[in-house]
Amino acid sequence: METFNKETSRIASGTRFKGDFATRSDLRIDGVFEGKLYCSGRLVVGENGVVKGTVIGNVIEFSGTMDGGSFFVKDTLSLKSGSVVEGDIFTRRFQVDLGARFVGTSKILEEEKYVKAAAPFESLLPSEAAPAAAEQIQEAPVAAQEQEEPVAESAPVAEPAPAPAAPKEEKAEVDSMAESWLGWNKKRSQ
Repeated sequence: METFNKETSRIASGTRFKGDFATRSDLRIDGVFEGKLYCSGRLVVGENGVVKGTVIGNVIEFSGTMDGGSFFVKDTLSLKSGSVVEGDIFTRRFQVDLGARFVGTSKILEEEKYVKAAAPFESLLPSEAAPAAAEQIQEAPVAAQEQEEPVAESAPVAEPAPAPAAPKEEKAEVDSMAESWLGWNKKRSQ
């Protein structure tokens, strides 16, 4: 059984994320991720997770598939049995379970190279002192309510417009990718 921080972000099975993603919390990927990913918490990629791009993290447990790209791991990268990684790995510690497949290069990651790779993402995230400030802000309304001042009612909020449907071509491309991957995965497990 896996244990996570109380805050865990997820890219669930059946979800495709394309772009840049940065988080200080733990992250679990069971869907498809394409782009640049920064996770200063613990990153777990499940058996059905697919990653394409650059992954920068502290501790990574990888059971899925990486089709080209790079890992920059500050502490430990664990490739679990059944995982398939095609790409470059830069890490301080590297664990490969029996049954994992790795094609690419691996090098010991120097602290300076990790800091350089992580810097653009660190500057995008709020400082770690921000949660303490948020707790202080949340306490202020409680003190105001204790004085029993009248509270104005808020105006009704308009319903958001529904999100536009994905083009049929894009859905067909995603379905085709999933089918080819599932077929490949079945062949690999036989």
